[in-house]
Amino acid sequence: MATLDFGTRLVRRMNYNRVVSLPKAWLRDRGLEDSGAVRCVMNEAGDLVLSPAEGT
Repeated sequence: MATLDFGTRLVRRMNYNRVVSLPKAWLRDRGLEDSGAVRCVMNEAGDLVLSPAEGT
């Protein structure tokens, strides 16, 4: 699979949470455009890896 660059995303504060918007193209490709959940895992390098959560 080719690497896609979705650019820089801003981290926004909402109350005590931080929010980052996800690219629409990625959500559509993963079937999460209108609903669903995302699994977040930090790998050994400290990178955050997102993937569709099971059962969504």
